[in-house]
Amino acid sequence: MGNSGIFYSFDFNSNGTIPQQVGTDTDWIDVYCTYGPYFALKSDGTLWAWGQNPTSYYSGFYGNGLPDTNDYEHGPVQVGTEADWIKVRSAERNVIGLKSDGTVWLWGENWLGVLGLGLSGSQYSPQLLGIQTNWVDIGLSGNMFYAYNSDGQLYNWGSTIDYDTNQTVYITSPTPYGEPCLLSINDDRKSDLLIYPNPVVDQLTISLKIPPQK
Repeated sequence: MGNSGIFYSFDFNSNGTIPQQVGTDTDWIDVYCTYGPYFALKSDGTLWAWGQNPTSYYSGFYGNGLPDTNDYEHGPVQVGTEADWIKVRSAERNVIGLKSDGTVWLWGENWLGVLGLGLSGSQYSPQLLGIQTNWVDIGLSGNMFYAYNSDGQLYNWGSTIDYDTNQTVYITSPTPYGEPCLLSINDDRKSDLLIYPNPVVDQLTISLKIPPQK
């Protein structure tokens, strides 16, 4: 994507990679692509999707309110009608988006409730996650969703592999990722370590006490 707001995709052929302009619009500001489809934001806050559907599972990947009857969308198709999207990320079969009002939305395949919505079945259009309106960032790692709120709390949900048992673990509702805790040493004079602050806010410092030189 160029600085002019023009979006280019790349055609792979015998001559290498050839950039091809997508449409004639000049107001693209961000794009995300992972397993197939492109998801792109415009400066007016609208969200668009196109490209190959990698699954063909009728999962609602494009978010247009219908099952994915097409394996390929050849040009940008708007996701809903809203104009307040600020970020989007996609996995192999589902999508997470963040809006300017601090809400998080998800859609796509929902096997065993991995979208964290408390709903069953694939979701063919964006669905609101809970009632919170203080989300400030989102992310994806594999099939795990992440959301960060203005209170400094990170939540995750989705599916992952427990490498100790080699089993798939399903987390079907947003769960705090890491918990705040108090230090067990309240008075650093009881230890050879300096540990502060207590309680920890953003950063924990642990250092070895060095006795004064005589």
